[in-house]
Amino acid sequence: MRDNLVKGLAIFIIAVISSFIGSMTSGAQGILKIFSSVLFLGGIFLMAFSLIYLILYAREKMI
Repeated sequence: MRDNLVKGLAIFIIAVISSFIGSMTSGAQGILKIFSSVLFLGGIFLMAFSLIYLILYAREKMI
């Protein structure tokens, strides 16, 4: 049961760090600009993905 909570929080922390790095390097030029936007959008996607694990944890907690 706690598996989903740990997975969800770990993915969320990685997502926050990734999107933070992506937003900090958004003023970059050339290929770094592509890299920073991929980091930022990937971080947002991972945040949504981590919500799935957190919802699964909450569902198991209610049962």
